[in-house]
Amino acid sequence: MAVTNKLFLTGTYLTNSNAILKTIDVNTTARITQATITNTSSSAVSFNLYLCTNSTIVTDPTPTTIMINKTLGAYETYSLYQLRDQILLAGYTIQGFASTTNVLTLRVNGVEFV
Repeated sequence: MAVTNKLFLTGTYLTNSNAILKTIDVNTTARITQATITNTSSSAVSFNLYLCTNSTIVTDPTPTTIMINKTLGAYETYSLYQLRDQILLAGYTIQGFASTTNVLTLRVNGVEFV
């Protein structure tokens, strides 16, 4: 089994409708080591972020979904500590949306086991 450091998402903007930001590849298991989200605007912006066990767009979070809901102040960066050490299996998705389009950037680092 090969272990690779991986940048899953970098500079990914959240929009105001829920979207799949990353799907874990087939035959892959991943572990998140670090995740941050940054507000690049001069006003507060709220967001929802989900780790899901499938690729269905979240409309109503299930008990197997990890959900983070937060409001970031102007130019604030937030460490998504809730995601650290989460194990993602093949087909799991990272999904999210924000109250304002293209002002929140998401960065997720991890390791892949192939």
